[in-house]
Amino acid sequence: MNTATQTINTNQKLNLVVSDIGRSLDYYHGKLGFEVLAQSRDCAQLRISSGYVLNLCLQGVSADASGFRARCIRFSQQGMNKLLRYPQILVRPFMAQRSRNGSQLPVQLQDPDGNRLGVCVEAPETSAKPTAKQAGSNGFRSGLVRIFSDLAAFHGYRR
Repeated sequence: MNTATQTINTNQKLNLVVSDIGRSLDYYHGKLGFEVLAQSRDCAQLRISSGYVLNLCLQGVSADASGFRARCIRFSQQGMNKLLRYPQILVRPFMAQRSRNGSQLPVQLQDPDGNRLGVCVEAPETSAKPTAKQAGSNGFRSGLVRIFSDLAAFHGYRR
């Protein structure tokens, strides 16, 4: 992969093993809109909307050793809206894990190779001081409740 022009924080790289680079690029770039940073015959590197870099490599090809296995990918609200356009790519795990930071949703993103990645929502950035209604984390939590409700409608959870 040619990454000489890219300056990437190694704490934000995610590595996935895939069976077909073309199919994975169609999924991550075509469907989800992740930006392609570099591509070769055996590997591809994409920027996820939240700033993470996703390394996709064929089985047996060594990916960047500084990457880590994703537990949860953070999506902006705009990124979540893109995900909700394709509810069939979100799956419910057998057991949902409790989120450490309150932003992980009880669904996972599943790619064509069966890789499952947790879905987290970034807290909205506001430059204004919170109003009485938004004080603390109540505004963020009410946004998460709305997202959970939307996901529930797609996946048959009871409200």
